[in-house]
Amino acid sequence: MRTLIARAALPVIAAGALVAVLLVGCGESATPAPPTPTPAPTVAAVIRLTEPASAAEVFDALLAAGLAISPNNGSGGSDREPREVINATFGGWPLTLGAYSSAAALAEVGGFEPDRAPGKGDPPYRFAGLNVLVAFGPAVDDRQPVAPEPRFASAARELARALDPVIGPLAQSSVEPVQLPVAALVQDDTALSASPVP
Repeated sequence: MRTLIARAALPVIAAGALVAVLLVGCGESATPAPPTPTPAPTVAAVIRLTEPASAAEVFDALLAAGLAISPNNGSGGSDREPREVINATFGGWPLTLGAYSSAAALAEVGGFEPDRAPGKGDPPYRFAGLNVLVAFGPAVDDRQPVAPEPRFASAARELARALDPVIGPLAQSSVEPVQLPVAALVQDDTALSASPVP
């Protein structure tokens, strides 16, 4: 009788051992999988443009800086100033980039007077660098621009921060002047280098 019980129990014990081996095989391995490497953040190279810069180059640089700008229309190849214009929307406001043939042409016919408050028919913010004039905000012919809502003022600051490394140093004509980076010349033994002043 004992022999029959022992023989009947053998298949059950063998099956249990097999299940145990299978469970161990399906469990975690002895060596943990290596962690998935986190990709290093990519930094877009800031390209400082030279005169004469095109409106398209400035537009592309603003997109590369992460600004959510939607293009509306543009024109170019004209002999009239500005030579190239791109109309877009940024932060819910109109944005216009105008490229003149030179910085001298911008100063002469662009109607831009740095550090002067905008007048009737001017947008609330205008920034100039190299031969490019950037207008931000609505321009109404018979109305003086007024201080904008905080979200538009914040968008103007973001725009200026993105423009300065590309076409700066910037000059501006704004209802609420945006603090622009200022280059201070620091002399060392070998050369002069520009460093931002807070």
